[in-house]
Amino acid sequence: LCALVMTQVFCLSVRSDEARLVTRTSMTALSLYINPTLADQIIKHPELLTRGGQRQEMTVFFSDLVGFTALAEHVSPESLVVSLNRYFETMEPIIRAHGGILDKFDGDAIMAFWGSPILPRPTHAVDGCLAALDQRESLVRLNTQLVAEGRPPFSVLMGLNTGQLVVGNIGAENRLNYTVMGDSVNLASRPVPVHNVSH
Repeated sequence: LCALVMTQVFCLSVRSDEARLVTRTSMTALSLYINPTLADQIIKHPELLTRGGQRQEMTVFFSDLVGFTALAEHVSPESLVVSLNRYFETMEPIIRAHGGILDKFDGDAIMAFWGSPILPRPTHAVDGCLAALDQRESLVRLNTQLVAEGRPPFSVLMGLNTGQLVVGNIGAENRLNYTVMGDSVNLASRPVPVHNVSH
């Protein structure tokens, strides 16, 4: 009887470990596509997947590479993808470090926001500004590396705005995007050269 109980306990332990592994693997895979904090909240609270949104003050950020279309005409697609991935890999952690949620990579553009209900940031306006400034400094270092490798450097436009936004799950029943909408988004989507961003 003792052996039978021990066997059942062992089986339950193995199943528990397997369940934790599946959850951890799912979390890792999901985090490749969306903000890790958002992924964690979705796994803990599946009700967040319902469509709809709520209005509140937030900060939204856009950046866009200057002359990307012309650059794409003179560089091989493979080389362009390598450089673009390096750019995204440099900028995304900065957004996350300042409490932002990466909305999307859209071609060569980045969209992010701060102050959502899932990741509240009372200092979202300051956080967004600091993230933009850190990205500007990191771009200088990245461009130095790219030029040393014989690759063309990037020039970036940035737009940042704080205002009333609607944030939530927007899309079709089988494909949702946790994003923001509103006039403040439209204003931020008109980026300016990063040298116009001052301390």
